[in-house]
Amino acid sequence: MKPVFILGPGRSGTTLLYKLVCAMPDVAYLSNYQRRYPRTPLWAALQRTVRSAYDVKRRTWFQDGGGANLVHGDSWVQQMVPKPVEGESVYQACGGVGLDGLDRPLDDRVARALQRRLAAICAAAGQPVLVSKRTANNRRVRQLLQAFPDARFVCMLRDGRAVARSLVRVRWWSDHSLFWCGRTPRELVAEGQDELALAARNWVEEMAVMEDGLRLIAPARLLLLNYDELLAQPRASLQALHDFMQTGRGLPPAYWDFVASLALQPTAADWLQRLPGEERERIDAIQQTTLERWGFALKGGGPALPAWSDAGAAVTG
Repeated sequence: MKPVFILGPGRSGTTLLYKLVCAMPDVAYLSNYQRRYPRTPLWAALQRTVRSAYDVKRRTWFQDGGGANLVHGDSWVQQMVPKPVEGESVYQACGGVGLDGLDRPLDDRVARALQRRLAAICAAAGQPVLVSKRTANNRRVRQLLQAFPDARFVCMLRDGRAVARSLVRVRWWSDHSLFWCGRTPRELVAEGQDELALAARNWVEEMAVMEDGLRLIAPARLLLLNYDELLAQPRASLQALHDFMQTGRGLPPAYWDFVASLALQPTAADWLQRLPGEERERIDAIQQTTLERWGFALKGGGPALPAWSDAGAAVTG
């Protein structure tokens, strides 16, 4: 079993990438059915019904214009369509011991259960590779490698300043439990802390813990993707990712027509210049070291592998 795990801080484009990859005709994934029935991998056979149904995927997986988050209030018919989800319930149904983000080893029984469960989902879907995106996996690289030594990892990276500004604009952020302190932004803001500063620090904390995991991955099994590059040149980024997964199959023209139909729009090149100076100073004061280490620097750009790497991992953008 050689799954592909997508890593990256929240609001870095991981959900968009996940759905674009899962729309490929040779990829299995954790769907809304696995989330609801985590102990019944045969539900993954429903993924076969939409394998080449690109119009269905576009209408039920994406918003108009290519937004990755689904609109609330989908019809019951749309809710029946298999869709890629994070699927934490699948991980927890395998026991969960050692998947708490701590440094302790994964329980052997959990490792074997994960191996069997993901392999069964992949087989039921009838695909050569399974892709999973779960934000908590940023803190589980060591444990995932224990269960899947030959796994591949895709790391989605976005400028931390853009991430911070995005976080404070999404509805779930205020009540999201921050893994590095166990409290929510709403609670901390009520005590007088700055919400934008919290969002800026969250990116730094996510990058730090993820970097610890990336050190353990063989360079040939790690691919870094640039969020802005994905939006500007989706075909090049997605082809590089598909080649990296080594499924042994090519992508059909219908898939590229589907990607083009999403009308993905690159972020404005001058977004950093339009960032209010006062906000930029507050964010830079927290993120500067991490921005520089990852090649974003204070002028924008990146990503690049930090100095600890052998620069052997594939990098796009």
